[in-house]
Amino acid sequence: MNKWFVSAIIVMTSLAVFAAPRAKPKPSPTPELSVREEALKENSSIDEKAYKKTIRASEAQQADVSSFLKLQDPAPELKNRPWSYEFSFKLQGMKPMGTGHVADTTFALSNYGTTVMPSLDFGFMLSAVQNNQATWGSGLGVHAGYMAQQTTLLTPSGYQYNDARLSTGMLSLVWNNRYTNTLYPKWSLLLNPEVGVVRYTQTSLSNPVANFSQQNNYWGSALGVEYALTKKWGVLTQYSYRQAASNNTSEVQKDNLEVGTSVLW
Repeated sequence: MNKWFVSAIIVMTSLAVFAAPRAKPKPSPTPELSVREEALKENSSIDEKAYKKTIRASEAQQADVSSFLKLQDPAPELKNRPWSYEFSFKLQGMKPMGTGHVADTTFALSNYGTTVMPSLDFGFMLSAVQNNQATWGSGLGVHAGYMAQQTTLLTPSGYQYNDARLSTGMLSLVWNNRYTNTLYPKWSLLLNPEVGVVRYTQTSLSNPVANFSQQNNYWGSALGVEYALTKKWGVLTQYSYRQAASNNTSEVQKDNLEVGTSVLW
């Protein structure tokens, strides 16, 4: 009996020992960082974030600059084009010339007197020669002028038309030439040959017998000077000579003086 009792106690004690939970091993303690090491680690993290932020800002700025340049300069080839556009506004005193012919009545157009004729020129100028001493530009343009004057028409029979109006129109093709010396860059010499047509048209409200329209071709040339007020804007004056191309009742005033302003762009 004692043997069985002792054996039972031994078995129960063994089971209690093996069934008891085993204690987990304690983790090795993490080495604590010094205050200096923590500060260095924090500064490194801050510097890295600031660097990345600077890179992103620089990339965004470059993208904005590229977009801005594309918007501001959509056609850079226009800056490098070898020609310039030219626009001029001129005034000249013009007198109708020749003989008006209405039915069997003829009369001198020069009796109508002189009136100021405004005109416009538009064309292009090509830089033909350019060096250290001079610049010569050449190009084509169109000249158009118009004026209207109230007249009193007196026929040879003595009948008078008080409401007659004579309109004078001129249209020509001009070969523009501009010479500039580098010693006097603001001054330019102008030489402009032209061929064109002059047209006279008269109307009367009281009697259509006084109405007529006639024209003639002409050729001519102009010699003048221009002074540049700015890089693109200047004032000019020139002497013009024109000659009717054929013997016709309509003539053109031969000598004339024109003044005006011009723009290059």
